[in-house]
Amino acid sequence: MRRAVRDQVRGGADLIKIMACHDTLEFTDEELAAVIDEAHRNGIPITAHATYDACIERVARFGVDCIEHGGSMSDETIDLLLKKKIPIVTTFAPVVMQSQPEVAAKFNIPEWKLIERQKAVANPARYAGIVKAAQAGVVIGFGTDAGSPAVGHGVIAPEMKFMLKLGVVNDNYAAIRSATSVAAQISKLSERLGTLEVGKSADLVVVAGDPLIDLDALTQVQRTYVAGKRLF
Repeated sequence: MRRAVRDQVRGGADLIKIMACHDTLEFTDEELAAVIDEAHRNGIPITAHATYDACIERVARFGVDCIEHGGSMSDETIDLLLKKKIPIVTTFAPVVMQSQPEVAAKFNIPEWKLIERQKAVANPARYAGIVKAAQAGVVIGFGTDAGSPAVGHGVIAPEMKFMLKLGVVNDNYAAIRSATSVAAQISKLSERLGTLEVGKSADLVVVAGDPLIDLDALTQVQRTYVAGKRLF
């Protein structure tokens, strides 16, 4: 585990991500402690794929810096996240996108998966843990799990709209902030990214419409600027 972290750092990584669970918990206690310690010893954060309570509680207790995806959570786990100030990055986009028949057909999503995703979208109880964590004050960052079938890097509005529908965020402005100032905070980049202020990188997009009224305006990008310079 330590060698894996060192290899990644040598290759230029500034973040370590571990797959802490899928159907079962991954890693022995010694392995989990080692990979977290080695990341922190090298001065970089470590985040964990964690999708249910036992896994989220475990990696939080061992000291990861962020939870990817999230899932069911007990009150005790939520209290632990709050105590340790560990944020959650949500990834609703695969479920949302793959639940749409026309999208599923385009990306060859099998029928059984389409039905599974449609049931997931229609079942708010599935997301009760994340909603409860958000309402308790756990910091929620924006993510899409880009690279999943039907989820390209431009799938922004569907994720935000579902966050709003569930109540993970309270309004459009909070949804946008989850991907800008909040994301910068989680990434420890707030000094140069996340808000439009003097002295920060002027990375921004100009869209047609007002995303505070309609989040779909974010799909209508007219111009893009990086460090204040307009891209072609």
